[in-house]
Amino acid sequence: MKPLIAIDLNSTIDDDVLKSFLVKMFEKFGALDVVFIMDDESLVEVEHKIVHTFYNVTDVIENVKFLRKLSDKKKLSLHVNSLVSLNQELKKFPLIVVTNRPLKPKLDQLMFIFDGNSIKSSNKKFILSENRDAEPE
Repeated sequence: MKPLIAIDLNSTIDDDVLKSFLVKMFEKFGALDVVFIMDDESLVEVEHKIVHTFYNVTDVIENVKFLRKLSDKKKLSLHVNSLVSLNQELKKFPLIVVTNRPLKPKLDQLMFIFDGNSIKSSNKKFILSENRDAEPE
């Protein structure tokens, strides 16, 4: 089981915090399927692919840094309709969204959100993991 990791290119999560999170994910899963979300709902297509499999943290961080330069629209919330549709099509679980912006999901689909401090479920009833190394905001 490989999770689908969706990285919000417009979030303000620090690269070092993102790197620390990804290191833990690679340790647990070996390889990660990653989708990049740009400009509040668009799924980024690179080399005719939306889902990219990565085997190391460095490649993910390099892609994030490059793609962030291309993104300029920033709203307060992140619409994840296209991401939810893609995830249903791929039948991936878990879906982990990396963002510190509020989500506007289309359905009541269970997803997990890493906000730079902890991983929470989309129903906001419980915290799954906390990043104790993160700086308080």
